[in-house]
Amino acid sequence: MIIVTGGEKRDKATLFSAYPQIVAGASCENTSMRIPSRASCYRLIHEMAMPDHIICHSLQVCRVALMLVRELSGQGVLLHRQLVRAAALLHDITKSRSFKTGERHTDSGHELLVNLGYPEVGDIVRQHVKLDVYSENGALTEANIVNY
Repeated sequence: MIIVTGGEKRDKATLFSAYPQIVAGASCENTSMRIPSRASCYRLIHEMAMPDHIICHSLQVCRVALMLVRELSGQGVLLHRQLVRAAALLHDITKSRSFKTGERHTDSGHELLVNLGYPEVGDIVRQHVKLDVYSENGALTEANIVNY
């Protein structure tokens, strides 16, 4: 069992299905980006043996990031919802491995995702601790949202 927000306990099998409102959404049209689906993100999380506490953290980051995307869209700020979803779910994809290897999880997560064919997601993962560009007056980007 793992603990999720509010002390509610769920196992991994039911944890992911408990959050359809977080990650629901149709795939974007008119884009050449390859973005992993929610199911693909969950498969990768499973394959990488992400610990329960990092899974919970990643789901919470995703929930908050998608809430920000929704709220900002109401103010005319258009962000790529599926890109934010995938990057938020996968932002710590190599973190547990980094505990053993000493690698920077931002860099190794980026490399993993680029090698899997998701360079845009990898770029956001690389920036989730330190953005390439900080700007008070610049346009918000998907990297800003996952970095929040």
